[in-house]
Amino acid sequence: MKSKLPHMTLAADTAAELMSPNPISLQRDASVHEAIALMTDRNFDAAPVIDERGRPVGVVTISDIIVHDREYARFLKTGD
Repeated sequence: MKSKLPHMTLAADTAAELMSPNPISLQRDASVHEAIALMTDRNFDAAPVIDERGRPVGVVTISDIIVHDREYARFLKTGD
């Protein structure tokens, strides 16, 4: 017999209702090591990246770091 999953209802209508106020962010010139430290220390899956004026310029995710690490390891192995 197949059990029914509970129905989830999103009680927000806008992104503003979902976002975290005053998010922790990374400067655009932060190192990969700094991004890893921030996200593991705070148990984050992603963090906004800001420029020198504090404007958002992107987002870095754990997936981005995993791909970077894999490509870096491949580079070290092959020298490409």
